[in-house]
Amino acid sequence: MITRRRARQSVSAFLILMTISFSLVWFSLAVLPDSEQFSVIWYASSVGAFALTCLSRGTWPFATLGLCVGVFIADYQMGLSAELSIQLALVNTLTAVVGSSLYLFMKRRYGNPLRSIWPFIRGLTPVIIISPLIGALIGASILSVNTENGYNYYIIRWFFSELIGFIALFPLLLAFQERRQAQFQETIYQPLPSPLKIVLVCIALFLLISLLLYAFPFPFLALTGLFFLAATLQSRLVGLATIALSVVSFDVLSAVGVFTFHIDIEQKASLSRLITAATAMLIGVGMTQLAYSYRRHQKHHLEQHSLLTQAMHNSLIGMAILDPRGIVQDANTSLAHFFGCDRDVLLGSHVSLFTREQDQSALKDYFNDLIMGHADNKRLEKQFLRADGEHVWGRLSVTAVRDKHAGHVTHLISQIEDINALKAAQREQKRWLERWRFALDINKLAVFELNIHTGVLLFSGWSAPLLGINPKSIQTYQAWVTRIHPDDRAGWEQAMRLLMDKHTNRMIEVFRFKNDQGRYRYLRQASARQTGEETETVLSTVIDITEQYLANTQTDTLRRRLEAATKAANIGIWEYHAKEDRLEWDPQMYTLYDIPISDGHETLATWQRRLHPDDADPINHTFNQALHHHERLDTQFRIIDSQGRVRYIRALASLQLDDNGQTVRMIGANWDNTEINELNQTLAQEREQLDVVMNSINDAVITVDEQGNLAYLNNTAQWLTANNDSLPLGQPVDSIFHLYNKQERVLLSHFSDQQTNTFFATQIQDAYQLVLASGERVYVSVAVSPLTSNKDQGSHHGYVFVLRDVSEEHALMAQLDYNANHDPLTLLPNRRAFETIMETHLSLYRNEDTPLVLAFVDLDLFKIINDSVGHHAGDDVLCQVSQALADNIRSDDTVARLGGDEFALLLTHCNMRDAKRTIADLIKRLEGLSFSYGERIFSISASVGVVNVNDNTLTLSDLMSRADVAMYEAKSAGRGQIVDYDDISGTAQGRHSDIQMVGNITRALAEDRFTLYGQQVAPAKGPTIEHWYELLVRMVETDGSIINPGQFIPAAEAFGYIRDIDAWVANYVLNTRARELADSGLRFNLNLSAHSISDPKFQVHLKQLLTTSVFPADRLCFEITESALISHLNAAVSFVDELRAYGAHVALDDFGAGLCSFHYLKLFNVDVVKVDGQFVANLTDNDNEIDRVILESIVSICDTMGYKTVAEWVSDEDKLARVQEIGINYVQGFLIDYPTPLDTLLAANTLKSSAH
Repeated sequence: MITRRRARQSVSAFLILMTISFSLVWFSLAVLPDSEQFSVIWYASSVGAFALTCLSRGTWPFATLGLCVGVFIADYQMGLSAELSIQLALVNTLTAVVGSSLYLFMKRRYGNPLRSIWPFIRGLTPVIIISPLIGALIGASILSVNTENGYNYYIIRWFFSELIGFIALFPLLLAFQERRQAQFQETIYQPLPSPLKIVLVCIALFLLISLLLYAFPFPFLALTGLFFLAATLQSRLVGLATIALSVVSFDVLSAVGVFTFHIDIEQKASLSRLITAATAMLIGVGMTQLAYSYRRHQKHHLEQHSLLTQAMHNSLIGMAILDPRGIVQDANTSLAHFFGCDRDVLLGSHVSLFTREQDQSALKDYFNDLIMGHADNKRLEKQFLRADGEHVWGRLSVTAVRDKHAGHVTHLISQIEDINALKAAQREQKRWLERWRFALDINKLAVFELNIHTGVLLFSGWSAPLLGINPKSIQTYQAWVTRIHPDDRAGWEQAMRLLMDKHTNRMIEVFRFKNDQGRYRYLRQASARQTGEETETVLSTVIDITEQYLANTQTDTLRRRLEAATKAANIGIWEYHAKEDRLEWDPQMYTLYDIPISDGHETLATWQRRLHPDDADPINHTFNQALHHHERLDTQFRIIDSQGRVRYIRALASLQLDDNGQTVRMIGANWDNTEINELNQTLAQEREQLDVVMNSINDAVITVDEQGNLAYLNNTAQWLTANNDSLPLGQPVDSIFHLYNKQERVLLSHFSDQQTNTFFATQIQDAYQLVLASGERVYVSVAVSPLTSNKDQGSHHGYVFVLRDVSEEHALMAQLDYNANHDPLTLLPNRRAFETIMETHLSLYRNEDTPLVLAFVDLDLFKIINDSVGHHAGDDVLCQVSQALADNIRSDDTVARLGGDEFALLLTHCNMRDAKRTIADLIKRLEGLSFSYGERIFSISASVGVVNVNDNTLTLSDLMSRADVAMYEAKSAGRGQIVDYDDISGTAQGRHSDIQMVGNITRALAEDRFTLYGQQVAPAKGPTIEHWYELLVRMVETDGSIINPGQFIPAAEAFGYIRDIDAWVANYVLNTRARELADSGLRFNLNLSAHSISDPKFQVHLKQLLTTSVFPADRLCFEITESALISHLNAAVSFVDELRAYGAHVALDDFGAGLCSFHYLKLFNVDVVKVDGQFVANLTDNDNEIDRVILESIVSICDTMGYKTVAEWVSDEDKLARVQEIGINYVQGFLIDYPTPLDTLLAANTLKSSAH
């Protein structure tokens, strides 16, 4: 809906343009000679084009309509037919629209065309040329059809008539519009005269020009002269108006007969005049614009020069204008004051007059650089020579001003700032800084300043070495924070934040800081906030207090340990000062003697009052004997508590003597020994009864007292000691019975007293080795039980050990266990054993903050040896590498072979820095190995990924995954590299392909961008009765492309997303597409990963789907890899049975890839065994009989156990024939079928069903 304002504007535009166009067309046609069909000069189109440029786009429809109507009425009234009039009106309107559109386009793209000569030419030439040309082409076609003259006759005249009209009026109207707008925006312009005055001036100028043209005998020369005269006028507007009025005057005089053109007879001469006039007009308009641009440039230059001169003389900083030779042309009073002379002295002087003699050469080079163009601006701090001979400091800045066109230097603008006071202040500051640094060095204080706004950290030059850091490596607040120990970082940042936020004025913090050597040092930082004029900073002093802190910590730790030990053992500590007869007791002593706690100051009489009467004299004598003879006190005595009970107290004490050998004090400890004494009595009574029973059994029975000394041996135990003559009773049990567990001595006296029942808790495979007197070793299983009294079951009087000989059983179990946990080639622990070892270490050491490092080792160049020489050479390399690794690690470290050329190391009690050093030594040793095969010599190296194990939030799977990621990062970095996972996780958050793929996986899961492909599993022999397909998951990229599983499954497994993918597949098959898949009649295999089968949540989810799904479970087969089953043995066995209980089938996938396949085959109740494709890949190799034998063994065992077998990787007819010979039931591979999209597979199956 058009608003009222828009409507008024449109109506006004319509009326104005109709009136103007009618007037101009009538004027042009009315002044023509009777013999002409059109005006020699046409003004309507150019005025219409200008008018449209001034109007808004919304008014253009009405404006163009008004223009067209005005031209039509004028043409029609001048005698043209209505049809011809409307056609010509439309042509004139089109010309105006094209002209205005071209002008607006060029203005939007290149800016205002009136500002200088080149934009003028570039902006108006298309308007002046193209618009008339388009009108001429169309108008000539119309006129040549409706009149007698030809097309060429009209096109030339139309073009030049409109061209002259555009040249005469379009630039003039634009300049007038710009001048009119400028008087409202800029005060430098004088206001325009009134419209009446403008009209009168134009009439007067018109008459003057007409008189000149009439009086001059050669009108074209006079017209051309007027054009060139217009260019010399001071006002562009007046010049352009002169040109336009000259054209109009020429047109009027031609019309009234002063100038006559004979078109029919002198056509060529007339055209030449038109061309001459048009060319002269173009040149005249161009020169007028050029003169205007030059005058404007000169005016701007003079204004700038005036402003510069005014600014220079008003500046408080010394300034001067020099010529290229360095002579002063102008200078201000500030510069004269700087040099201590009058301004007149400076004018005409050379700058060398005020330059010291030793600086003359440097000054000359300084100016030469400016003149030669090496720099347009240079700064220099130097000493100048004043008129009175004094040397003063100044900051000299010189700028070279060059000619815009020629490029040479016209003059130099120099500025000298007085910095004499600044230099004096800097010298004073330097002296104070040296004193401050000396004071800080004496106190070992480091100083740094933090800019609160920018975070920039500035160290003093001497501070960084005191902290053991390079200041260039720590230049920001964040870089400093990253060096602080993670446990101290939050507290330090909170304190610093309080200081920076003005909640406190000072901060003192003690924290651990890592220096450039990777060591943490204890620092004490004192900081204060400082507010300057421009910025706010924090000034800090730091001192290294590591030695003091560790000493205090050690002292405090010893004190707390002593307190804890004495309290746990119910031990009382006392001191006796003989000269003062003063006895000091700790709280535990009061508890032992059943005396109310006091201030700890007692006398010897306090102690003596509690002594049993029968023991008082002997113990007093023993005490005095030790005191006077400087002997150690070690005794036992009885006391009577407040309830009359007798307690046995054990006492130990030592003496401290002064320089004269006199006793200063006695320090001792007391503890309650009552229970031990009672147990000894009870044991003595029961021993005879036990002898009869114990000597009748074949197990060795050993009884020890609380001190771990042998109290009883039955006959079997005596035989083990090979000492039938005299029993070693009273001797420590550990000196008689030497037990070992994996070559490590095990003390019977240290067995846990938490065993409350006598049973053989030790598994046979974990039995201990007992060394007999003859040196022979036997394996024994140990049972231990504490001896308790009937009255108090919690009181132990000793232990009973039962040793059972299990050597034969252990030998058998050890062989089975060894085979299951060791690599048969290298004899190193395999992956399963290594994971068990890892679990053990994680449970033992994590809570103790014991540093552990896990490393994955991958051999470099191994594939070259394996492929070029053969597998036997590869096996030999693996054996030698395994031996080298095992020989060069500590006894408490572990090395294992994970598979292929990958090994794992577990370094205990080893931080990351030491671990990297150890691994680097191992790599050097591996690189030093040489392998010769025939005439070829090979070397080998290794890439190692390491990970810190001490993060309690990480599971074993997480640690193994991180080590694997770090190893592959090392592998990609080149040979022999060591990569810490922590180094790539903070900069890797996106450099590793798996980490990058994880983001794609999560987005694909969120956006449901997965799909399934099916690959057929066919009978090895005979026709296909039941169609059976393995479903393979694919990820769909955002652009629709398919990502193969090899690109995303490893990342999903490494980062735990494989469970989500398995859940998506299960839900897709058993829920989303369940009805469609059920109707297809096909059987499908689904793959389950190790992560999924060990996840209780996934198990629950899958079982719910099986329960509710319309897809029959008996047409499902879940494929689980052998390694997945073995790595999660207990969970896998249970889960497989549950799946089969639902009616689903289970296939053991990649069978044979593990190291103990046959051992575990009997543990799993499966339906199908899918043989690993590696055995099939080389089956057609005549020299490879091992794979065939293995396959025949697998088939034989599976046939015996009732399992169906499937051969993977069957890619050609030869392999199929070999598989058929061996007797495998089913085959799968590219020979049978390529993976096909599930939708395609279902569609094809539907077609087959319809055909049947």
